[in-house]
Amino acid sequence: KRLLLCRHGQGYHNIVDENGKPSLHIPDPELTSQGIEEARVIFSSEKDDDSRKATGRSDFHPELLFVSPLWRTLQTATYAMECHPSSAVKANCPMVALDLLMEHNNLNACNPRPPIGKRHREAFPKVDFSTTEVEPPPAGIEWVSGENASYKESFQMLRRRADRALEHIGAVPEERVVAVCHGTFIRALMSNVFQLGPHHAVKSPTTGESIEILQIETPNGQRYWELCNDDITKDGREVVRLAHRNTAE
Repeated sequence: KRLLLCRHGQGYHNIVDENGKPSLHIPDPELTSQGIEEARVIFSSEKDDDSRKATGRSDFHPELLFVSPLWRTLQTATYAMECHPSSAVKANCPMVALDLLMEHNNLNACNPRPPIGKRHREAFPKVDFSTTEVEPPPAGIEWVSGENASYKESFQMLRRRADRALEHIGAVPEERVVAVCHGTFIRALMSNVFQLGPHHAVKSPTTGESIEILQIETPNGQRYWELCNDDITKDGREVVRLAHRNTAE
């Protein structure tokens, strides 16, 4: 199984002020014009002028797309799928809202979602909200407060949710899946994939960036996720070595 993790395009909360601080106080922000363009080229078949390599993942033909039910991710998924070069993908790939993919539910106002309602269904008619609770998870539920609390404790809560998301995606029958989600969420999920300890984490991808991971099944039936890299995988078979684990990269 292959999973393409896509961070949403630039949202208004990602715009920094004169002091270099993002606007995290904006509730459920929308995409900027730059963010809309980033979403549209996620599956682009256009080629870079220098390398002649495709700038997007037009080669990835998903059978199922999961999306965080925040506005910026719903917009990103919609724009990305509208611009997919395959008419079959656009016609047949379901888009399903999934709370497990939401951004870190901390104290930032941009991360909780509002209740799912008529506004969502009218703006995103191709997204299936039927398995998503109308009422959102309580705001700040993944934030540990207190005099001796550390960010690492809160981040570990997000990592545990990221593990549940991988379990959910790993259990679906579709073999090519997209998850449109968030920077810190992908950071947590990839930290789990790389089996990093609680004192380290991978860097967040940039807005509109995608990362592909591969679910491996060993001969004795064990399953795990690994970074998908043409140098270490061949035709979906199990790699010989454990790649990209606990490295300094």
